[in-house]
Amino acid sequence: MSPLTKTALVLATGTVLAGAAAADRPAPLTCRFETLGQAPITLAASVEAARKVEGTYVFALTQSGGGSDIRLRQEGAFSALPGTPVRLGEATILAGGRLQAELTLSYEGRSLTCRTPGPIDL
Repeated sequence: MSPLTKTALVLATGTVLAGAAAADRPAPLTCRFETLGQAPITLAASVEAARKVEGTYVFALTQSGGGSDIRLRQEGAFSALPGTPVRLGEATILAGGRLQAELTLSYEGRSLTCRTPGPIDL
């Protein structure tokens, strides 16, 4: 597989429901991480919405080992429409070491956090 091939490995997903009748409605937001390519790897954080949702996000990534430690934080505003994935942040990292990432979405007085499933060996 070439480095430009989309691997689309979903590392973590999260959804949130709100309200007493939440089981009768789709979750308003789903967030996820996916990897694109191979060494170097691009880790992308995205959100999908079941309805129009606006808010803010924080994408945090930590890579340790392999001779260095890297901490990255990206944040900003987002607007998501139904059926249209929105890429909120991405980081290109080299193979080696361990990776952890977290995406926190804040909207309408609520929050949703997606995390990679523990440290991932690269």
